Amino acid sequence: MSRASNALSSSAQGQTDIPYKQIRAHCPTPDTIVVYQAYSETIATAAAAEGRLNASSEFKMGRMTWIKPSFYWCMYRSGWSYKDPRQARILAITMTTAGFLTLLRNAVPSTGGDAHTPG
Repeated sequence: MSRASNALSSSAQGQTDIPYKQIRAHCPTPDTIVVYQAYSETIATAAAAEGRLNASSEFKMGRMTWIKPSFYWCMYRSGWSYKDPRQARILAITMTTAGFLTLLRNAVPSTGGDAHTPG
């Protein structure tokens, strides 16, 4: 089991040896995780209506973004949806755990170390 997978599943399985680095998230099924992301009113309204993020022409797949496994952390980082009109709505996105772990493995740190070298 990979470190990312272990960190995600250890608290869900009730283990007592909690790792220093861990992900606390809502996992409605063993194979899914809910993440949160702030979007503009236009993007969020279209995405919620059609059930896909690219429902609005304003959605850009290449735009760098941060997904968060914590609703309150996402709300805090988006200024409780008042900080920026491009972060006015918070979407809860259910994705596969495998997909989330792939994103995590391919993530580039934005603080500490060399932010340009995938780890």
